[in-house]
Amino acid sequence: MVLPLDVVFKIHYNGIFMFDPLRYLYCRELLMEASSSDRIMFSRLLDILLAKIRQNIWALFICIPELDIDSGGLKIIETDADVHVMYNLAKKHKTVNLYVAHSPQNLAPYYDANLCLEGSDSDVTSKINHHKKLKKDAGNMTGNENDARLKLMVTDISVHIGKQEAELALRVNSSAYNGDFSQLKSLIRSGVDPNKKDYDGRSPLHLAASKGHEDITRFLIQNGAEINSLDNFGNTPLMEAVKNGHDNIASLLAKEGGVLEIKDAGTFLCSYVARGDIDFIRRILAYGIDPNSKDYDFRTPLHVATSQGFYVIAKFLVEAGASVLLKDRWGNTPLDEARLSGNKILIKLLEEAKYLQLPEFPSSSQEPSDKIPRKKCTIYPFPPWEQKGQNKFGFVLWVPDTIDELLKTAADHLKLELPHSCIITEDVGKILDVDMITDGQKLYLISNQE
Repeated sequence: MVLPLDVVFKIHYNGIFMFDPLRYLYCRELLMEASSSDRIMFSRLLDILLAKIRQNIWALFICIPELDIDSGGLKIIETDADVHVMYNLAKKHKTVNLYVAHSPQNLAPYYDANLCLEGSDSDVTSKINHHKKLKKDAGNMTGNENDARLKLMVTDISVHIGKQEAELALRVNSSAYNGDFSQLKSLIRSGVDPNKKDYDGRSPLHLAASKGHEDITRFLIQNGAEINSLDNFGNTPLMEAVKNGHDNIASLLAKEGGVLEIKDAGTFLCSYVARGDIDFIRRILAYGIDPNSKDYDFRTPLHVATSQGFYVIAKFLVEAGASVLLKDRWGNTPLDEARLSGNKILIKLLEEAKYLQLPEFPSSSQEPSDKIPRKKCTIYPFPPWEQKGQNKFGFVLWVPDTIDELLKTAADHLKLELPHSCIITEDVGKILDVDMITDGQKLYLISNQE
């Protein structure tokens, strides 16, 4: 909710107070628009004065009533009660004159003329002592002391503003986090900024979305909360809703223009695929993240799913539009990863997807799976445990489509007649399928009887 700016403060500064009659001369003016509904006036007013005037302020006065300065006298703004007076005048008159005193030296007559001796004896005594001190300070303060006091006052005001801002941020964010709709509504309607952030940069909308408070989320949106505000971790409120499984809130935020703002979508998605978190992957893809996003090695989520043997996730990614034909940094496709895993159900899934996706490629040059670099291997005619002392050469062969073809080709080149032969690795593992062979691998053709 944007509060109407229906009050104008005329701030007079860089001038000199004169007496007989009381007036303020040689000044400049600054107009500040505000809202009569804004009860956080004190901090905002002082903050603007500090930021825009950039001058030493000794005191701030308001004219009462809203007449000429010499008709109604001045009231110094010192306490919360004075702020309430200023607030009430603003609501009543809509235009309020404020006067900035940069030096106390020529204001001593003011304290005598405007000393109000009403109230209890203790109150009167307190006022007299206070005004005596002000008068004494005004008459005795030297330039250096004045400068020191001005600097101290500016520091005190800044500290006060900082504390109040921190307190408001804590209260409004605590209300959003704990689901205290009544307190949050009261704070926002009294003028508190709905975009106050906590130490992690989280706004009330971040917290309400993460905790699933739909009523508070809706109220904050209606009252000017920033939909795509980023916290210190780069998360938007929509991301908080999606991560925590609050689908209704995620849908609401998306309708209002909420986005996920993921800088490295490929790495982000691949990490969740590696964890096997299909529920989160399903939710995140529903809000426009590309299932073919790549990580630093050009691997897509489908590369990771197939290399891990996650059939269910791979099936979902394919249905969501993930390509089985994209290559990673090493020229491997998700289909290659599936073949290396040896998961026949997964291989079948991706091969079927391949033939459906091939027509989508405009030219055969973009058909990665049909142009996979051929693998080669080196086959020796002796077992690996007899390598020492052997002077027989092996042959470097292209890996054919089947293990039977490889056995026949190796036997022909090595001129061996082994009716019952097999191919084993250096670790004495028997090769049953050519997809198990890696490029450049050393293999050994031996008899099954050895």
